[in-house]
Amino acid sequence: MFDYTGFKADPDNKGSILCWACFSNDPWHLAGIYHNEEDAKAMLEVLGKGYEVSYGSHPKLTDEFVGGLMP
Repeated sequence: MFDYTGFKADPDNKGSILCWACFSNDPWHLAGIYHNEEDAKAMLEVLGKGYEVSYGSHPKLTDEFVGGLMP
C-alpha cells in the first residue's frame, strides 16, 4: 500500500497515522498519503477532476481515511 515512514501516529486512533491525503469520494479511491499539503495538492494536478485534499487520520494497511482534521 503506502510507505508510512516518518508519519506521526494518531493518538486518538490506534494503528492510524495523521497525514494529508488525496482522494475521490465517488467512487472512493485513496490515491495517496502525504507529509504536507503541498505534495498532496501536487497530486491533484496528476489525477484531475473529482479528487480533493484533506488532513486527517488513515488506518495503516487500509484504503480508509477520515478527513477534516486541523493540522
